[in-house]
Amino acid sequence: MYKINHITPEELSSVTKPPASGLLVMTADGEFLLTKRTSKAHYLGGHWSVPSGESNVNELESLEDCARREFFEETTYQIPSESKLYCIDRYYADNRIYFLFLYKTKKKFFVKIDWEHEAVGWFKKDNLPEPMAPQILDAISRF
Repeated sequence: MYKINHITPEELSSVTKPPASGLLVMTADGEFLLTKRTSKAHYLGGHWSVPSGESNVNELESLEDCARREFFEETTYQIPSESKLYCIDRYYADNRIYFLFLYKTKKKFFVKIDWEHEAVGWFKKDNLPEPMAPQILDAISRF
């Protein structure tokens, strides 16, 4: 279960895990980079989603830095530190607050996925793979 942008006080009080960040990449031509989580993943296993993960609160990592780091760890592609990231959503899921950032790029680039994923691809909004993580599908539907 997830809830976009309007998190209730009850949900906030039940948060037990550090925040997490994810990064949705979109080209100027309207293609989105998506990764398919392995079926063994404890959260949304087998779903198409975006590289994401828990922030390192012990090092006071910003949510943007978390999104960049997780993207690099899961794809070996380094998002330039000077590139602007846009926070497009936050939601409550899996006992944490999750922040979704958008990175706009002029063209597609190659990524090499890690063990957390079994597939990767660039997709247009009208030809998305299934099953999609509902929160990512919701975000893409607004573009």
